[in-house]
Amino acid sequence: MTWGIDCASIPYPMRRIFILLAFVLMSLGVRASGLSDVRAYAQKVIDSTVGDIFGRGLDEAQRLPLFRKAVVDNFHFDVIGRVVLGAHGREASEYDFNEFVRAFAELNIVGFNRKFSGFANGALNITDVSAGRRDGEFFVTSVAREGGRDYTIVWRLLKSGDSYKVTDIVAEGVSMAMSFRNEYAPILAAAAQAGDNPISHLTRQIESKAKT
Repeated sequence: MTWGIDCASIPYPMRRIFILLAFVLMSLGVRASGLSDVRAYAQKVIDSTVGDIFGRGLDEAQRLPLFRKAVVDNFHFDVIGRVVLGAHGREASEYDFNEFVRAFAELNIVGFNRKFSGFANGALNITDVSAGRRDGEFFVTSVAREGGRDYTIVWRLLKSGDSYKVTDIVAEGVSMAMSFRNEYAPILAAAAQAGDNPISHLTRQIESKAKT
């Protein structure tokens, strides 16, 4: 990338500055392109869920299976589950962890289904996209309108193959993953102290709650 300039004719100190500037500009271009991809992905998810699923006037029985697939396809519940369980997740067997993730995902699908029905008119707008500290991490800021009030919702995404997956939602400054972690920590601790399998104990409670 020379923009028609002969780098060899530039004095060495200036040449280093010139090359560094070119590298920075190229990096910014790559990042801008990446942010555009993230915005396009997030917009597609909003359009396909809020618009296509909630905006079609489907009843609960018709809507829930479609919404469940959309959430499972776009949320990284394995990553979220590790954050929620903390040290208990690191000590859990693969079976116990997978059962927890299955129940936890269903609980959130039911909760999201109720919440997103309030955004059926597409009142969920992206206002900003930024890169996170980790490679492949992005934050999508959106504004949702419900009951005449605007709510700021930030979606934390991680690049997953050729797509992205949600690993946390921060609504009005409150992290979904950390909220569940704080809620479940005493339940896990009490079960462990009582000699019960803490993950299995919590999974049973979640399954019961998801049915109510």
